[in-house]
Amino acid sequence: MSTVRVGFAHPESFCEQFVAWATAGRARDGPRFCHCELAVTTSTTSTATSGRQPTTMTNYTTTTWSSYWGEGVQKGSTADKWHRSRKWSWFTLAADAALGGVGGGGERERRMVRFLDSSVAKPYDYLGFLLWILPDALTPDAATTDGGGGDDEKHYHRQYFCSELCAEALERFQGLHLDGSTARKVSPNRLYALLQQQQRIVPDIGP
Repeated sequence: MSTVRVGFAHPESFCEQFVAWATAGRARDGPRFCHCELAVTTSTTSTATSGRQPTTMTNYTTTTWSSYWGEGVQKGSTADKWHRSRKWSWFTLAADAALGGVGGGGERERRMVRFLDSSVAKPYDYLGFLLWILPDALTPDAATTDGGGGDDEKHYHRQYFCSELCAEALERFQGLHLDGSTARKVSPNRLYALLQQQQRIVPDIGP
């Protein structure tokens, strides 16, 4: 069994504080985030026998994807030092009835994971990060036809910043509506607001 989750990092440094404040939009009094990640948590169950009493154990593994300044798109784990050393707000992606109850598991999740895996090592979208202040009509899209091999891949971007990657994955494979915008215009705070407005996330206790 697997669960799709979204994690938002709280700002720590002055630069992170500024980014979180500047991209908060109208939600000046709500939570402010400086970074976000997508994660898939998979559970496996095993049974061990101790004496005559069988014991059932459930193990959880969480894999994360995001894009980092200076590194680009990376695949990791919530056991990484980066995740252990920061304050996070984690949410479980709620099922979308319009997609047949999709939230975790199923073909849409497998396609989303393939998309995220195919994006690993793509560079950070510095230009997109710097252009968030421009109106949508003046912001060039980073999408390209790169011969990926399927209809879902023909407009994948060459590069991503964190919430751009998450927004595109959630829009394409989990039914998130970007409210007339593009993934390149979605900050972590904007992504959080969209997920909240569409009632697509439920708070969880984290990894």
